[in-house]
Parts: sequence; structure tokens; C-alpha cells
Amino acid sequence: MNYEHSGSAMEKINHGLSIIGSASRLNIGNPNDVFSYMSQVTNDFGNDDDAQVKNMAGNMTKAYTQISEEKIKFNEDCKKELELLTDIKKKITSIDKERENVKLYAYDLECSLQKEDREESERYKDLYNKSVSSALSKMNDFLGENGVQGILRRMYEYNLEFFKNSYKIMDELK
Repeated sequence: MNYEHSGSAMEKINHGLSIIGSASRLNIGNPNDVFSYMSQVTNDFGNDDDAQVKNMAGNMTKAYTQISEEKIKFNEDCKKELELLTDIKKKITSIDKERENVKLYAYDLECSLQKEDREESERYKDLYNKSVSSALSKMNDFLGENGVQGILRRMYEYNLEFFKNSYKIMDELK
């Protein structure tokens, strides 16, 4: 490896730093993540005459390429979950409406009971019970495994899988 001023090592380092600098402005959907950039940087070092540097750079290039592939899968999985979260957020209006109905039917039921109107009381009791059941069902769906809780759990699992796989890939370089 050449260490003199403006030598090949300095050129590779400067090239790598410019790539890493631009990589810090990445977004989630960008297929050219920091790991693919690092793969390019280490690949550049693989063109060196020193056999040890060339070997290590080749191994790191492969590792960063694999991690980049893992990152693309991670991004795709997370993007799907974020889209589901957006869809679920739209259900909030319906849930709020049902909760408001529960309050209204409870009030109407109370008024009919005070009037001692048995027929009206039965009707409002039925409406109240149906509304409570619907509101609880919608809230459980929103928060449960098919809702926010499931999305957060899956996002956690995607993170865990990505970082475990990345660690394993890098650990194999030892």
C-alpha cells in the first residue's frame, strides 16, 4: 500500500470518505444504503498489491454486500408495516364515533329509565349493548395483534433479525 502524499491509499480514503459522507443522508427506501457504499469502499482497497489488504478487503466487501442485502429485506419488511400502521390510523375516526355512540346511548338509556318507559328502555339498552360491543371490538382490533401491538412486535423482530444477521456476518470475518 502506498502512503505517500496523494498516493493510491490517500485517494481511496478520500473516495471512501466522500461516499460515507453522502451515505449519511440516506432514506429508508434508498437501495444504496451505507452498507453497499462500504462494500464499494472496501472493494476499492481490494485492488491493492498487498495480499493481506487485498484478502481482508475482499472478505469485507462480501460481508458488506451481504449486510446490504439484509438491509434491503429489512427496509421492505418495515415499509409494509408502516403502510399497515397508516391504514390502521384511519380506523381511529370510526372508533371515536362508536365511543361517542356509547356515551349517547348510555345517556338515552338513563333518561328512559328515569321516565320508566319500559319499551324505550329496552330499545336503548339493546342499542347501548351493541354499541359497547362494537366499540370494544374495534378498540381491541386497533390495539391487538392485528393492530398496533402486532406491528410493533413485528418491527422489533425485523430489527432483531437484521442486527443478529449483520453481527453474524461481521463476526465470521475474525
